[in-house]
Amino acid sequence: MERFQPAAQVAAATGEVPSGLLGGISANESPDSVFRRFILKGDALEGTYQQARAVETTLQAFLSIAWSLSGVPGRKSLVWATGSFPFYLDSFADVPGDKTLRTLYERAMKALNDAQIAVYPLDMRGLLTDVSYSGSDSGSVPEAGCTTSLQESSLNTLNKFAAMTGGRAYYGNNDLVTALKHAEEDSSSYYLLSYYLNTHNSKPGWRKLQVLASRKDVEVRARAGFLLTNVSTNPEVTHKPDVEFALNSPFESTGIAITEQWQEVLPNGIKKKVGFALQVPATYLINEADKNRFDVEFMARAAVKGVIGDIVGQTIKGAVPASALAKLKADGIFYRNSLDLAPGNYQVHFVVRDNLSGRIGSLVVPLTVN
Repeated sequence: MERFQPAAQVAAATGEVPSGLLGGISANESPDSVFRRFILKGDALEGTYQQARAVETTLQAFLSIAWSLSGVPGRKSLVWATGSFPFYLDSFADVPGDKTLRTLYERAMKALNDAQIAVYPLDMRGLLTDVSYSGSDSGSVPEAGCTTSLQESSLNTLNKFAAMTGGRAYYGNNDLVTALKHAEEDSSSYYLLSYYLNTHNSKPGWRKLQVLASRKDVEVRARAGFLLTNVSTNPEVTHKPDVEFALNSPFESTGIAITEQWQEVLPNGIKKKVGFALQVPATYLINEADKNRFDVEFMARAAVKGVIGDIVGQTIKGAVPASALAKLKADGIFYRNSLDLAPGNYQVHFVVRDNLSGRIGSLVVPLTVN
């Protein structure tokens, strides 16, 4: 957003074009003022659109990183070098954007928490002066001080987002090395505390968490809480976008471990039928508290430079008899199928989703068909 005028950034942040940019032309208004307002209004509208795209890109990046680390145990520190987030949080309960972006935000926040990732926003602008003294604002329509308010909102969001994940925001300082060192040290030694969610209270909203220490000479750093949303309580809400996102992501998701083996290749006209077998551990895919239920979706998609060659998939669900549970947990769950492909060099995405919990596993495997 740096290329947009401060007034346009304010409009993008609030979702509204400032009142000073609206209305007709007054009789005594100079042509220069009219022209400035015309340019600024267009800039504000474009800034609003660009900010929405920036929010989407940022949240998708968080989601990809979280899924890629979801199968790695322990706490992780994610240092996010930025010039500010493209969204603004006045409180922990805020959810930015329209309906689509809000769902993506909820998915990303849940994924970061599930993967035990603490975000450390690092403001790469370093030590800033008061932007209200900038000469670039001369003759602009917005009220004086709006850029200062925008900067304060930006820093407030960095603090809020860090606290929500158990991290810490660094800004107003040119000492980047110390910030990186602190983020590393926080994950070198920590306690992991957990508790059972009250399932009788499923009303969406912010759930506050607080950790107190009996010693007075220590500083406690922990998540300020978490958002309970429809995404949290009902994984089916994001079933389709989850699978689509995993199929298109360049990152592999580690929430479910996948072993893949190529099988025999058979002629099928001008194409080849390429067999494959997937194996996933059954231990965490079976809900033993609910009659040994399981609901697992398998997907495979082969593409050449973004052009899909073939896509296959199947959902396997049911209840495992008690007599077969031990063997299935020892052997895992197998899925076999084949892709019909013309000769070429493919990238094959394998995706496995636990529909009961929403966890995702994926593999990206190269394949050459002669």
